[in-house]
Amino acid sequence: MLSPHTVDSAVAARDRFATGSVETVSGPRIVIMCFDRLDRDLAAAHAAIQRGDHRALRTWLAATALMGGIFISGQVYEFKEFLNAGYGFTHSPAWSAFFGLTGFHGVHVTLGIIMLLSCILLSLSGRIRQDNAESVEIVGLYWHFVDVVWIIIFTVVYLIK
Repeated sequence: MLSPHTVDSAVAARDRFATGSVETVSGPRIVIMCFDRLDRDLAAAHAAIQRGDHRALRTWLAATALMGGIFISGQVYEFKEFLNAGYGFTHSPAWSAFFGLTGFHGVHVTLGIIMLLSCILLSLSGRIRQDNAESVEIVGLYWHFVDVVWIIIFTVVYLIK
């Protein structure tokens, strides 16, 4: 999806944005690794419930939730690094925009993780059946929308000077 060169460019752009005070940023690298997996895992979960395979459904939903958790962990790490370097929400309008955009997106990813875990619990209780798998599809649509929003945020925050 995105090449290592793009990720390296994003890291270089982020370093310039931090005016040279942060030497290495691993957050964008973590984000890209997760982003590459999320849609495929969720598509596999949806295919599993269409086949009536609840074990595979729960496995793929759990894998998607885990990768979402890694995404959030990378974001928390990145926030912590910038805050420790003295760049907070009130440092400048650019930093306010960074924390606002990425933080708001992180809240939506967290809500998506909760929705995925809810689907796992519904599956365990037998409330998601092959003939009424709309809940998995709706969660999938939400997750894909959050991914599309991330593409825009990633481009604006990490790639554009």
